Amino acid sequence: MKQTINLFSCLFFLLILGACKPEKKAEEKDLGQTALSNDQYAYVQLKGELAGKKATLHLMQDRGYDNLAFYHGSMVYDETKLPIGIFGGADTTGTVVLSLAIYDQEETPNLAGKFVNQGFEGEYYDPATKQKTPFRFERSKTDQGVAFSGHVLQDSVLGNPDLVSGPRAKVRFEYLKAKNFPFLNDLILKGYQGDSIKNPASKWENAFQSERDTFFSMFKRDFAENGVDAEFGNMMMMYETESSMEVLYNSPDLLSLAYTTYAYTGGAHGNYGSSCASYDLKKQKRITLDDLFKPGYKKTLGDELTKMAKKQFNTDKLDSVLFVDRVEPNGNFFLTPSGISFNYVPYEIGAYAMGEIKLFVPFENLKAIRK
Repeated sequence: MKQTINLFSCLFFLLILGACKPEKKAEEKDLGQTALSNDQYAYVQLKGELAGKKATLHLMQDRGYDNLAFYHGSMVYDETKLPIGIFGGADTTGTVVLSLAIYDQEETPNLAGKFVNQGFEGEYYDPATKQKTPFRFERSKTDQGVAFSGHVLQDSVLGNPDLVSGPRAKVRFEYLKAKNFPFLNDLILKGYQGDSIKNPASKWENAFQSERDTFFSMFKRDFAENGVDAEFGNMMMMYETESSMEVLYNSPDLLSLAYTTYAYTGGAHGNYGSSCASYDLKKQKRITLDDLFKPGYKKTLGDELTKMAKKQFNTDKLDSVLFVDRVEPNGNFFLTPSGISFNYVPYEIGAYAMGEIKLFVPFENLKAIRK
């Protein structure tokens, strides 16, 4: 089965769907069989089989404008340990349709079913064979790795208090807290804020307040200077920023996460990007490239990444597709037991329309530089 490493092609779409209504609390609805949890933001791990192959679903549940649940995350086959992006939600019939981010086919494979009896069951559609296969995934009770609780912080401000329809600015934090492995919470908060923060907050509430105050100040300044656009009305001043997390791989030994930020501050479209991280749950630390590879590893990694990019984009001349003719390793990576995946955000090595580009290199190809 061909597999695509671009796990976040759909994130722009999902972040728009997940935009909040901070002016008032969303009305609670009975989500029936279209939701795994009644929580607004949640992570669930499910294990089962797909077309005869054992696999694990790492699902993030969120809510859209209508308060209905939608999903994003990854599916990992036990055999390959390679995360494949998953995204979707309930259709008009109440069936939950989760599409797999495999874009080298004319149609996208999908799982269509409902959440019943602490699991997800239905039919898997494979466009390559035109076959539908029954499946059932169940909540993992043992060896699931890190158990999380989901949390949301959000706020908004109006440019003119008398105009409730806008202009306005919104800030939203969606984050996870480890229920077990308590040492992780400090590492996750630090990873969420990024390495560039000089004085990182020690509490989620403080980190949120700092970002909110900075974003609101920028919005108020821009609104005071520019006002409402004569041609586009409020649209250019409907500022928004959202930070969220996604579980890429989760086991008793290894956890891999993506921290994603989306922001719109006027213009044709917003911008987004994901920072990935992996944590050694035994050593209780974030894993670095120096932990994995011998000195001088960058050239070999660059060679392998360039090979993978040429294969992924089916070209011998990378700069006909990307901004570069050679791909170098950056610090934005995550691990599975079978390999390492490097993430390149929009505009880093490719056009915005290409989304985030993820290049996976099996450890089998890196024996010469592995520690």
